[in-house]
Amino acid sequence: MKITMYYSGVLAAAAGASEEEIDIAEDMTLESLLRQVTDTHGRDVARHLFNEQGNIQTGLLVVVG
Repeated sequence: MKITMYYSGVLAAAAGASEEEIDIAEDMTLESLLRQVTDTHGRDVARHLFNEQGNIQTGLLVVVG
């Protein structure tokens, strides 16, 4: 399944794009999706998505729809 991810602010700057299409499995979790994005874009994006313990950042806003 394809989805469109939209990024804003510092996350868009770190990813080098404000949006991208991503292929995902239908049963993919949010954490797995964010880890896939991190694998694609590297450490600069990872530090905005995950804290030092490897958990999803508590201030991250995710909108689905």
